[in-house]
Amino acid sequence: MNNDAVWIVTEEEPLAIVPEGQRGGRGSNPFGEAGVNETTRIQRTPVPIATLEQNMTQLLQQVGRMFNQVKQSATELASMELSEVELAVEINAEGQISLLGSGSKVGGKGTMTLKFKMIDR
Repeated sequence: MNNDAVWIVTEEEPLAIVPEGQRGGRGSNPFGEAGVNETTRIQRTPVPIATLEQNMTQLLQQVGRMFNQVKQSATELASMELSEVELAVEINAEGQISLLGSGSKVGGKGTMTLKFKMIDR
């Protein structure tokens, strides 16, 4: 493996294979149709470390700004202290990094959890 890249494993959306003469396709029949097969394609893609570093740094800068404001508001409004933040992120084949929301259908597959503790300065 190249030391300047990380391999990212991705899964493409399943493709519905509908036999000739049958109407429909993916999602057209909620009960399923006989003869419809779904296949998943998994691939590995090298992503340059520099791309991941740049995208992760940008994400952390944005999240840092947001949580600095949250920390200040928590202290001022409710006399609470923000002591820990846990983020679930997804990295795609292009090296883009996205936060995962709670309603995500990804279900933790292909995600990375980052856990940060506040430090006293």
